[in-house]
Order: sequence, then structure tokens, then C-alpha cells
Amino acid sequence: KHNHNHNHQTQPQPQPEMGMKKVSEFEEETIKEADVERLFGIVEKERREFLTSNAWDVLKETLVRTSLIIGKNGSPLIEVVEARAYGIGSFNDSKQARIQLASWLCMCSLFQHGNEREFRLSAFDPCFTKLELLVLDRLHVKVEGINTRGWDDVVEGLLFTQEHGTVRNVDVLPSSKGKMAFVFMPHCPRQLYCNFFACNHKALEKLFFVGNQLSLYEERSVDRTFQDSYPVLHFLQHHVREYPVVLSSKGSNFAYYASFCDTAIQLFSPELSFNEALQQRFSVLAQTCKQSPPTDMELL
Repeated sequence: KHNHNHNHQTQPQPQPEMGMKKVSEFEEETIKEADVERLFGIVEKERREFLTSNAWDVLKETLVRTSLIIGKNGSPLIEVVEARAYGIGSFNDSKQARIQLASWLCMCSLFQHGNEREFRLSAFDPCFTKLELLVLDRLHVKVEGINTRGWDDVVEGLLFTQEHGTVRNVDVLPSSKGKMAFVFMPHCPRQLYCNFFACNHKALEKLFFVGNQLSLYEERSVDRTFQDSYPVLHFLQHHVREYPVVLSSKGSNFAYYASFCDTAIQLFSPELSFNEALQQRFSVLAQTCKQSPPTDMELL
């Protein structure tokens, strides 16, 4: 049993980004119901097309390799109670953003089946328009109102306590981990990743994470810049199992390839929480993350 209380005391609190509106502060805009219906229909069409694509087959095969699901129908082996998506982009303007939204919704449906009452969906991107917010509401996706720059504590609600303190399963298999969260962050800035992992450092094993393949950052760095600038990501790449989503870039598959290029399904080692030396090292690194706007917009 370890005391994690000190980790909360020094974490910066999220503040609204300068010049960024809260969702509730949008000017009164006249959004026609026909426009909402049109965009909702486009998203649903994208979702149906994704379900019949080779990309969906590859994604499910990758999930099977992670031991998160089993069989062709994708029966879940874990209990996912929350799904969050960050940085999808404007799905009204971008085909790639629509593919990412559709693929996230399809993955959510795998883990939501039979658990609709408890399952929670939420998303955030500062570029969402009022029209897109209305469509997301129709899709039963809650949109966070403030840009926290990744400082969202997802794992706290997944831990449960008994008389003698916080209890977590130390088995390596995802199916032994109890309740988990699905976090979807493909092609997001490195600093956003750093902030999110630092905020959730006390129990990263409670997440299954779809985003940039962490090991590729250092492979593509020519010097120590990455290690010095992003010590949290440098540290985590040695304590994560990566399952790359490998899609063909040929022909009509290119749009799906672009949406998932360098993306992997990633599971973090329970050792990060239960090995005291690793835990202390990660805790120190997490405190080095400063809450600043993500300026590193370079993708992998």
C-alpha cells in the first residue's frame, strides 16, 4: 500500500485558456435543425462505411492481440466504463476528423454493449463549433466545457477503496484489471500527452490508450532533445506494451491510413504503480510537467 496523497497537492489546476470560450459561452448562433441533421447523417454514414472497411477489421484484430476483446464479433474481455476522445478536430470540415470520430464511436460500441447505463462518453477539442456540439449531443457524447490542456484525472474514479486503503489488481492481463477507461488521442501534441499522463500517473494501468506510438518519438530523434524536453514520454516508452495499427496506404485505404498513421493501442505496465522505485521515479517526472499551452504541434 502506497500513499498517493502528495501527488495531488502540487498538480497545477486547469484554467480556461486565454481567448478560449467555455462551451456554455458560445454566442447565440442560429443553427438550423436541417444543418444538424445533415452533419449527423454524414457522421452516421462515415460510421457505417468504417464498419465495412478493412481498417475496422485490422483494428479489431489488433484489439484481439491486446487481449481486450475476443472473437470476430469483438466480445470485450474488460469492463470499460468511460471513453474519452481528445483532439479529433473539426469533423464538419475534415474527412480525417470524421474518420477518427467514426472509428472512436465504433470502438466504443464494442465495449459499451450490455453496459449502456454505466458507460460514459466524452470528448474535447477547442475547435468544435456550435453545430458540432449539437451533433455530439445527439450522439450522447458529453463535451467538456474548459480546455484543461490534458490535466484530466480519468483514473481516480476507476479506483475503489476498502477499509485498508486503495485496492488494485496487480495481474498483468487486462482482463484482471477491473474497471478501465478508453482514451483516444491520435496525432495530438506531445505536451498534451505529457500533461495527461502526468495527471493520471498514479494508475495508468487502468487505461487502454489509442494514440501516437510512444517508442517512435525517440527512434526518430537525432539527439537528446526528446529525452530532455519530454522526460515523461521518454520514461513511459519503456513501460508500455504497444500494438501498432498497421493499415495499407494504397488506393482508397489512404484516408484510413492517414487517420491512423503511427498510431498504436497501448497498455501500461502495472509495475508503474506497484514497483515502489518506478512509482517514485514516475511521480518525480510527473511533477516536472508544467501546465502550458501545447506548443509542439509537430506530429510523429
